[in-house]
Formats: sequence, structure tokens, C-alpha cells
Amino acid sequence: MVCAPLMARSVEQMVIDMHSAKAQGADVVEVRLDYINKFQPGQDLETIIRNKPLPVIIVYRSKRKFDRVIEEKEKALNGTRLP
Repeated sequence: MVCAPLMARSVEQMVIDMHSAKAQGADVVEVRLDYINKFQPGQDLETIIRNKPLPVIIVYRSKRKFDRVIEEKEKALNGTRLP
């Protein structure tokens, strides 16, 4: 199975991207809600689910957690540099 991750800035673009992913052979899509500008859970999720052309995995990643992971990776990389 092929899962296509989608990171659109609007719900409308997310729906377009879901249809595009299906046309390109995806079996399922990962919908990254954290990328949608001004995300409105009730309204936006309903639109995505009503218009999905294939199964979806809904993901919302905390920006705070993501920033912490990036910071930890940068510290690790800095520790490996030679003076």
C-alpha cells in the first residue's frame, strides 16, 4: 500500500491534493491538519471527511513538540562538529 502525506495550507487545497494523490496511485493519505492555516476542527474535519476519495489518516502534530525535536537534533549535530 502507498500512503501519501499531504501538507496543504487550506482545506480546499487538501481536498484537491487528496484527489490528486488518488489519481497518482495512492491507497491512503496522511492529512496533516497542523499545516492548515486557521484550522477550525469541526468545520474543516467535516469538509475533509465528506470529500475524501480514499481512506485518510488524520494527524495533528504539536508545533511545540516539533520545535523541541529540531532543537535536540541541532544540539546533537553541534556536538559532532570539529573545532
